[in-house]
Amino acid sequence: MQKHVEQKLGQLVEELQHVYDDKLVSVCLYGSALFETEMPKLKSPHQNINVLVILSDISPKDLEKASSISKWWLKVANAMPTFLSEVEWHRSDDVFALEYADIRDNHHLAYGKDLFSHIEVNCEALRLVLELELNRKLMFLRQQMLGFSDKPLQLLNRLQGSTNSFISLFRGILRLKYPPGDIPQKAPIVLERLKELIPDFDAAPFEKVLQSKVVGTTLSRSEVLPLYQQFICQIMLVVAYVDGCLATSSQEKQGASV
Repeated sequence: MQKHVEQKLGQLVEELQHVYDDKLVSVCLYGSALFETEMPKLKSPHQNINVLVILSDISPKDLEKASSISKWWLKVANAMPTFLSEVEWHRSDDVFALEYADIRDNHHLAYGKDLFSHIEVNCEALRLVLELELNRKLMFLRQQMLGFSDKPLQLLNRLQGSTNSFISLFRGILRLKYPPGDIPQKAPIVLERLKELIPDFDAAPFEKVLQSKVVGTTLSRSEVLPLYQQFICQIMLVVAYVDGCLATSSQEKQGASV
């Protein structure tokens, strides 16, 4: 672990222990930043360092106690901690199927009980979550185009801000077809593997956005709107594929019940 991260994380855990004592069950780091290096750098402009805090039980007053330390973590890591009770953690594996799969495969246990290494992901729940989230994000991108088609830099910011989420969703799609140990974490490999599942899928718009985001490649105003349109078209293709997976799954279930 990088020394500066270890110090900040140690401070966070120490403060949480002080606030919650034996009510603190687990603390873990997760998120896209963990895919890039052994441990992420704090204050990355494009990546969040997410923290999940599990308590034995939780109330609004418990959250109030951790307000100041949570605000501090937001400043240093670009993300507010997520708090769950242990019961909530165990019963939410369906609605948070995508997040649970990501946490299982990529997390750093900072304190307490390991609730994360042996998560079982419900594939049917994962399919439903993927369809819902992809459609929501597609609608959002369309609305942004309606509002900002004359402001290309704002459209580019929307694309850059959504790329990590889409890569996570694409990784979830791969989980529908491949075993957990065969799921890539690096964005370029995720895009490459997705094309194996969806032959008409074009990764170029995503690669271009990633390059502009991570490397700082400059895009002209005239390039942004066509790129945005291409991005939307590829998301529509992916939505259709996931919808087809759901339809196939439903037919298989009906056939099995007959």
